Amino acid sequence: MHLDCDCTGAATIALGTCPNGLSHAFRRLLPLTAWAILLLGGCLPIPESITEDIVIDTDNVDELLDRYTHSHLDYGCSMVMMTESEQSYVGFRDVIENASSTIDMETLNFDNDQPFPQDIALEFAQLLADKAHAGVRVRVMLDSLTSNVLGRPEVNQVLADGGGDVREYRPDRSLPESLFYRMHKKILIADGQRAVIGGSNYGYRYEGPQQWRDTNVLLTGPIVATLQQEFDYDWDNRSGPHHLVTAAAALPEPSGPFALREIDQKPSENDFDINHAIIIGLRLARQRVDIEAPYFNPTDWLIAELADAVARGVQVRILMNSQMSIDVPQGYYAEASLFGTVLERGIRVFLWDRAARTMHSKAMVVDDSLAMVGTYNFNARSILWDTENVIFTTDPGAIQLIDEMIQNDFQQQDVIREIDLDWVNSQPPGEQFKWDLYGLFAPLF
Repeated sequence: MHLDCDCTGAATIALGTCPNGLSHAFRRLLPLTAWAILLLGGCLPIPESITEDIVIDTDNVDELLDRYTHSHLDYGCSMVMMTESEQSYVGFRDVIENASSTIDMETLNFDNDQPFPQDIALEFAQLLADKAHAGVRVRVMLDSLTSNVLGRPEVNQVLADGGGDVREYRPDRSLPESLFYRMHKKILIADGQRAVIGGSNYGYRYEGPQQWRDTNVLLTGPIVATLQQEFDYDWDNRSGPHHLVTAAAALPEPSGPFALREIDQKPSENDFDINHAIIIGLRLARQRVDIEAPYFNPTDWLIAELADAVARGVQVRILMNSQMSIDVPQGYYAEASLFGTVLERGIRVFLWDRAARTMHSKAMVVDDSLAMVGTYNFNARSILWDTENVIFTTDPGAIQLIDEMIQNDFQQQDVIREIDLDWVNSQPPGEQFKWDLYGLFAPLF
C-alpha cells in the first residue's frame, strides 16, 4: 500500500521510530499499527487553529493580511506555473543543475520508487550529491518520520553520503504530542535567486510521465529572498544544532510584473497564518470561491466560513479526489464522512475521477480578487498539525494564472463529476459504515 503522507500523518507516525531497513513484511503491518496510533490520537486534545480575532473592517485584502499574518508583499516577481508532472521534472532538474553556489531544499520525503519504471527519487538524490561533490553548498531538510518510514534506505544513504548537510525536522513539542506535528512544506532554492514551491515531493508519482496532477510554481525576484529567510529560520530552529555558515547571496533583482506574498504556517509554534489568510479571503468573497484540494477534510470553522459565504449568495465549489483516484482510501473515508454536512450547507462538491492519476494540486481563487497555491490541503492535517507554505496574491495577472489552472480542472467533464445528497444517501451501508468509522478520526487526516 502506498501512502502519500500529505493526508496520512497518523499512518506515518505508526512506524516513525523504526529503522530505515524496514522489511516488506513489516511494512505490511502499517495499517494495523496506524490504528493503534489513531486510538492514541483520539486522546490527544485538538489544538486551536485560529489565534486571532479577525475583524473585516476593510475590503483591502493586503491591509488585512499585513495585520493578521507575519507576511509582506514582494514586488517585481515572476511566477511560472508547472501543472504537469513532466513540467515539474524538468523544472526541478533545471533549478538544481544550474545552481552554482547553494541549494536549499525542504520537503516531506523522497519516495520509494522501486515499484516504478524510473527511480526519480534516487535520481534527484544523486543529482544533489553530485552538486555537493562539485562544491555547491547543499542543505536538505526532511520530515524525520516520513523520510524514515516511507523513504528508501538507499536514497537516504545517497543523500547522507553525498557531501551535503541533511537534517530532519523536529517539532518543538514533547512526546507523544510531537508525533502529530509534521513538516509538509516544499521549498527548493538555488543560489538565492530561483525558487520552487508547490505540492510535489520527489519521486515517480510526482515527476514521472503522465503521473499525478500537481501544481508547482517557479519563482524569481524578491520573493526568493523571503523564501530564503523562511528556509534559514526552519533550518536553524527545527533541525537541531548545526555549524554551517550560510553563504551570502545577492538579493534578487526584480524579474517580473507580479506582487506576491509568501505565507507559511507552523502549528507547533502556534503560528496559523494560512488559516487566518483563508478566513480573510472567504469573508470577503462576494461571487465565487473555487478550491481544489486532494484531501478535503475541513474542520468545523472552515465548514462554517464556507457555509456563511454560501448564505451571502457566493457559489462555493470544491474539487477533491474520488475513491477511485485518491492514493489513500482511508483518507477518502474520513473525508466522505463530511459529505452530507458540507452538501447540506450548499457547498458544491466535485470528485476527480481519474484512476491512478491522483489530483494533488492545492489552490483557491476568490472572485477575481485573490488566489492561493501551495502545499495547504484544506484538511485537518494542514489546518491543525503540519507546517505549510503558500503563495497568496491579489495581483490580477497572478490571479489569472491560478484561476485559469483551476477552471481548466473543473472543466474536464470526462474526469470530474458533481455529487449531491441523493448520491450520498444511495451509497451501500457497508460504504457508509467505513465513512462513519474513519470519520471518528477525521482530525488526524
